[in-house]
Amino acid sequence: MLYNRTRFDYVDNKEYGVYAITAGYVKEIALEQARVAIMRRTKSKDILVPRSEYPFTKKPAGSRMGGGKGKVDHWAAKCEAGQVILEFSCDDEMLAKEAFKQVQARLPLLCHLRKAPLKGRKEVTPCTLLEMFAHDAERRQRTGVGRPLLDNMDRLQAQRGTDYCYLGGVKLAREEHDETYRKMFGEDPPPPNIGEDIIPPPAAS
Repeated sequence: MLYNRTRFDYVDNKEYGVYAITAGYVKEIALEQARVAIMRRTKSKDILVPRSEYPFTKKPAGSRMGGGKGKVDHWAAKCEAGQVILEFSCDDEMLAKEAFKQVQARLPLLCHLRKAPLKGRKEVTPCTLLEMFAHDAERRQRTGVGRPLLDNMDRLQAQRGTDYCYLGGVKLAREEHDETYRKMFGEDPPPPNIGEDIIPPPAAS
């Protein structure tokens, strides 16, 4: 065991992946036992196993000092913390978790089971990002926990040309928000804090 690491480098080549939490060397026989355990539990033969490329030598018991290096005793694979060790596919999540328990019992490292997300990553537009920030600011103000991620939400919306608000976790347009606010609290909502531009306009040449 070399060091601990909390960040995982997910690759998601298969539906499930076993990632190392601690670093170290894993013997080839331990990897084979883990592969067989996964195959027996999940009935899947499509399993990605790392190659054992590091030889470890050992001298016979009772041998005297000197005489050079001993013969190769076993081969091992180097597993870094946060990196994938095994990957496999399985239709049943319960069987995949049972297979992971068997794998964890056979490997000398602490491991983490990763299920690949069903949907891939998607790009977020600036307007969608502002919408997420506005929702977060309203939720924090409503619950009274923490500070909003952005204090200048009204100015950002004015620059982007969007005009929406959140009330009780529901997205509303500005006019609908003001009308609902008056019905709920009996007073006019606070005016938007436009202020000065966040990004100053370019100087005239």
